[in-house]
Amino acid sequence: MMIKMLSLFLVGLILAGTGQRSCQVRRHPNKAEATVPSQKPNKSDTPTPEQTTEPSKGKMLTAEEIAQTTLLAVVLITCDGLDSSLQGSGFFIRSGMVITNHHVVDQCGGIDVEFLDSSGQKRRTQGSLLASDADADLAVIVVPVAETARVHKLEIAEEAAVVGETVFAAGNPKGLERTFSPGIVSADLRMVDSSTRLQITAPISQGSSGGPVVNSRGNVVGVAVSSVEGGQNLNFAVPAILIKKFIYTLKQ
Repeated sequence: MMIKMLSLFLVGLILAGTGQRSCQVRRHPNKAEATVPSQKPNKSDTPTPEQTTEPSKGKMLTAEEIAQTTLLAVVLITCDGLDSSLQGSGFFIRSGMVITNHHVVDQCGGIDVEFLDSSGQKRRTQGSLLASDADADLAVIVVPVAETARVHKLEIAEEAAVVGETVFAAGNPKGLERTFSPGIVSADLRMVDSSTRLQITAPISQGSSGGPVVNSRGNVVGVAVSSVEGGQNLNFAVPAILIKKFIYTLKQ
């Protein structure tokens, strides 16, 4: 009996290893119809990295409270690409400064940013790429400070996310603006396509890329980046440790 159980266990390990090697991770820009001309904000409107919000742990919030604050900070990014217009997500970390994925804006000719103002009304403005990191798949877009002075901003979590922790993904999947979905952290940090990633079960679809993944305090533990094509609940985010490192390099 023990020999039979051991054989089944070894077969399970072999099959699990084979399945892992066959997984294909897919990033998720989304097609849109808008065409946006390239336009850079005035120099006086460009925020400095030193002005970004300092992180804090904060108190535990309900899902409703987290949704209300997080969705106010989420933006819809429309990019006029080389062959078609692409769409993605992002979020404010500072007035005039938006975090998103490198692959969302990498092929942009012009960047259009739709956001909610302090009264909850939709506004559109032109953005400009300040910096990006292809390896981490992160980018910062700057928009006129005067137009976004009172927008809601998100803080980057001080504490690392742990397996089993509840998280929420916010973004614009398939163009469905400001969608908010729950999940959990399903594994420790792992390497995916040679990049460090946070594995989560919160849904990520085309258009979700660049959106925040937040914890129960409403602080950002990751930036939605990809999912395993054909998998179930195998989704990934750029972890907070890489976000903070990226922001720190901007200060230098």
